[in-house]
Formats: sequence, C-alpha cells, structure tokens
Amino acid sequence: MQKHISAPAVTAVPLLALFISAQAGANVLLEDDQLRLTYKNYYYNEYSKDNGDGRIWGANRNEWIHALEAHYQTGFIGDWIQLEYGLLGANQLRIGDSVDNVTNLPDANAANGYSPDGLLGTQTAYITTRYQGDGFTLSAGGGKKARESAIYQDSTTRIQNATSVGYDLNANIGKLKLYYTELHKLSQRDQDDWGDDIVTYSGDKIDALRYYGGEYAFDLGLKLELAEAESEDYIKERKARASYRLPLANKHALLFKATYGTMQDSGSLYETGGVGIISLAGNDYAFAEAGSLDARYYELSAGYRWPGYSLSLNYSDVSGDDWNHNLARNEFRLWDTSSRYSWTFYGLEDEQALSVLGSVDFEQFGLPNLSWNAGVWYSDQARGYNDFQRYEFTQALTYRFSGELKGLSLSYLNSFARAQGELDGINRIANPISPAALEDKNVNRLYLTYTKIF
Repeated sequence: MQKHISAPAVTAVPLLALFISAQAGANVLLEDDQLRLTYKNYYYNEYSKDNGDGRIWGANRNEWIHALEAHYQTGFIGDWIQLEYGLLGANQLRIGDSVDNVTNLPDANAANGYSPDGLLGTQTAYITTRYQGDGFTLSAGGGKKARESAIYQDSTTRIQNATSVGYDLNANIGKLKLYYTELHKLSQRDQDDWGDDIVTYSGDKIDALRYYGGEYAFDLGLKLELAEAESEDYIKERKARASYRLPLANKHALLFKATYGTMQDSGSLYETGGVGIISLAGNDYAFAEAGSLDARYYELSAGYRWPGYSLSLNYSDVSGDDWNHNLARNEFRLWDTSSRYSWTFYGLEDEQALSVLGSVDFEQFGLPNLSWNAGVWYSDQARGYNDFQRYEFTQALTYRFSGELKGLSLSYLNSFARAQGELDGINRIANPISPAALEDKNVNRLYLTYTKIF
C-alpha cells in the first residue's frame, strides 16, 4: 500500500514557518538570534545510455520535488551557549515515467510505481558552548546536524541534507585550528528520523565513527592540513595536504596544492571476503572485492585566479586498491579532490585522471549576480578493464537575485558523462558499485531556492 504524508503533516512546516515569521516581525527574536526560512524546488532529469549490453550505466530519474525548511538559531546566550533547531518537510510534485530510481524522497520502488513518501522531520537539534580567551576560542557541541570537515561530510546534494548525531570539539588558537568529532547515528538524505545505527556493508553495527585533524596557516600563503577518519574496527582514512597561494599584482594569484591520502581496513568488521557480488543480466557487480583494503592516492593541482575568473589543472593517481569504499554503508563518501566536483569519482586502482576546472563571474559583463563553474575530466586506464576510458563535462550556471528578490537563487546543473571498459576476468571480476562506478549518462538538474532571514 502506498504511503504519503497526511495533509496536516504537509502543512505543518509552512504553518510553523508563517507563525514564527509573524513573531519575528513582531520583534520577538532576541538580539543576535536568527530565523531562516527556506523554500526549495528541485527538478532532476537523468537518463543513462542503453548500450545494448545489459549493463547498468547509471540510474534513470525524473523527479520534481519541493520542500520548506525553518531553522532557528539563538545568539550566544551569556556569550557561551547557543541553541539551534531546524525542521523540514518535503514532498513530490511529479515523478516522471520510465524511472528506476527516486533519490530525494524515500520508499520509491518498482512495486509502488516509484511513487515515494514525503519527508517531515527534525533536520537540526544542536547545542554549542564556547570559551573565548586572548587569541583563542574553544568550543564544544552535540546533537543532530549536517556536518562538514576536511575528511568527512554529510551529503548536501539533495533537497534534504544527510545528518549525523554526535558531538564535536574545536580549538582555534591563532592560525592553528584543531577539531575532533565522534558520531553514533547517521540519517541519510532521504530519511526524516533521528538516525540509524552506523553499519558495515554487511549490516554489522559500528560503535562509532570518528574524525579529527588540524590545519595551520602561515603568514606567507602556505597552509598545511592533516586529517584522519575511522569507523571503529572497520575502515581508517588519512589525508595530508599542503597548499600555497602566491599573490600577484592587480589582484591576480597563483595557487598550488598537493594532496596525499590512504584508506585501509582497520579491524575485524571489515569484509575481507568481499561484499556480495550481484549478477544482473549476465553482468557482475560488487561494493568491494575480496581481500584487504589498502588504497592510496595523490593529487597535484596548479591554478590561476584573476578578477572574475579562475582556472586550475589537476592530476590524480590512485594505487593499491579502488578508492570506492565508504566509511560505513549509510555514509556518503566525501573525497576532497577535484573529483568532488565531478559526476563520478575517478578513483579506480591504477586510474590516472586529468581535469581542468574553471569559473567565471559575469559582473564584468554587467551581470553581477551570474556565475558559471565547469570542469572537464578524463582518464583512460584502470586495473582489470580492457579498452577502459571515461570522460565528462560538468557545468553549473547560477543566478542570485538582488533587491526585492534578495535570497532567491536559480541554478542549472548539467553533466555529460561517458565511460567504457570490459572486465578482463583476471584482475577484476566484478564492476564496482558507486561512487567510482562507470556511468554513461546525461544529467540535467534545476534548483530554485528562496531564503528569508529574520
């Protein structure tokens, strides 16, 4: 039986938002408090290419959804404690024909004609404390929210952000930043609950997921970063980065960056026997191959910025294993390289990828609120594939309104991704499942967002 949010539930968020908005207009908000109301309207149109070989080359999607979110944040009460709460409701406007996946809303499957349920639940419930001294700030917080760091990020690419439940410790001491986070629950981007247990691909419970690290910014444009993340008794990831910005005349600058990372199995929960090979239409797929996990990568980047423009050239190399494993089954991978902007990760073992990223701010052409970001990626080798090649062009055009329509933005995302390769049956016996999977598809997405801050 198909389930949907009831009419009272669908209207709960708008009514709450309007009520709080009225109260805000009546000067009920305390000094430094902030109420943020956001309406989102997204349309996804994505179709994979049918190569006639029975292989899965990506999901087919056609979904039009919208959401309303209310987020309230106090100032620091007594200069030491801050409270946050956010609530989001989302539902479909239309799900198109010929789809095999709905990615923004839950419980859509072939049995119910890919008609999903709506969402209504707490997005943020968080408390922060801080202590400020002479040249340093210490802070601690706990609760549910979308987190982001140099090595871990809750996914923010859908109409509802993924969130996590845990606690965070931070120290800013001059130009040194240190952080530590421990998580015990994860809520995926199509869930409206308070989070599920963190689990392995096989379904075994992971007691905690931790990440920690630090960075130091020197006076001369050099910055060093170190970070580590670990799902207890399962997988450990490490990252080191050095970046340098050389300012030039007339607001021009050169940028250089070198990144090195590792991912290894880290305990008895790791599936050394592999994670379930799935056979569909004569083709085999696997989340992870048998054996230990020992993936490494490095990326070198050089960029140039001048008023209104930026351009960077990037080269990455993966060795030892595929960079394709999440820290947990219900965690969405952050890979802080140029691949974070691409449609798929260029992270198969022995894959060497070149990419060029660029941006244009159209202010110089009389359109100060229009921007364009784009990237081209290419690679032509990976372990276990014959005739391997993949490339893509991904771009995003964004316009942010001003004046009476300040807070309204409209974005168009387009990706043209192509891939090919046949398993050699010796060095690789199954096709990887995302995020480094081979996809052959066209992607078009429209994002309309309106935010009002009180």
